[in-house]
Amino acid sequence: MRRTIFLSILISFIIIFSLGLISVSSNDYHPNKKIAFIIPHPDDETIGIGGTVNELISLGYHLHFELMCDGSGMNDPVWNDFNVKGIDDLNDSEYKATVRQDAFVRVMNLINCTDYRLNGHPDGSLKNMDVYQVLEDLYNEGYRNFWTITGDENSDHYACADAVEILLNKHSEIVVHYFSSYFCYANRWKHRPAVFKLNFVDNDISNFWISKSNMLNVYFTINHRMKGLYPYGDGSYHYYKERIF
Repeated sequence: MRRTIFLSILISFIIIFSLGLISVSSNDYHPNKKIAFIIPHPDDETIGIGGTVNELISLGYHLHFELMCDGSGMNDPVWNDFNVKGIDDLNDSEYKATVRQDAFVRVMNLINCTDYRLNGHPDGSLKNMDVYQVLEDLYNEGYRNFWTITGDENSDHYACADAVEILLNKHSEIVVHYFSSYFCYANRWKHRPAVFKLNFVDNDISNFWISKSNMLNVYFTINHRMKGLYPYGDGSYHYYKERIF
C-alpha cells in the first residue's frame, strides 16, 4: 500500500515537473538556442536591439550575425558623429565602409561574439534574393530562429524583411522576430513598416542599458548617446525599452 502511494506521488511529481519544462520551453524563443540576426547596416543591431542582444547572451543563446551592407552610404549627419572623433573624409565611400564595418566588428568584440559575417553589399544595392540565399544557407546549417529589421522606406531594410518573409512562407516552422531601427519610439505616422506587426512588445532592457550604451558609444559620440537621440532628428529612443515585433 505504502509502495503504491509512493509510486503515485512519484509519478505525479514527474508529470508536474515535465509540464513545467514544457511550459518553460513554450515561452522560449526557440529550443535550439541558436539565433541568426540579419542586419542591414552597421549600427542597426545596436540601435534596434542592443539591449536585447545582451539579454539573449545572458540567457545562453548562441548568436550569429549577418551584416549585409558595407556602410558606404552613411549620410552626413551620421558621419559627422564619427568626424567628431577625428574622421574627416566625408566623400570617400570606400573609407566610410571601412570605418563602419570596423565599428561593427568592435561591437561584436564588446559582446564577445565571434560568429558573424560581413557580406559587403554597397548600401542601397541590396536585393531580397541576396539576403534570401544567406537565409537558406543558415537554415541548412540548422538555424530556425531569425531576427531582422522591419521593412520601411530604406530599401536595404526592406530587402532583409522581405527575404525573411519569403523564408517563413517556405519553412513555416521557423521563428521570426522583427525590430525597428529608424522610428523605434517616435510617435509619427511614418512608422508604418512594410512588415507591420500588431502584436509588438516593448522589451524592457533596464538591466542591459549599460551594455547597450557602450555599444552605442562605438558608433556615436557621447553627446548623442546622453541625449538618447539618434541623429536622424525625430527618431528618438527610450533608454529602457526596445520594440520587438
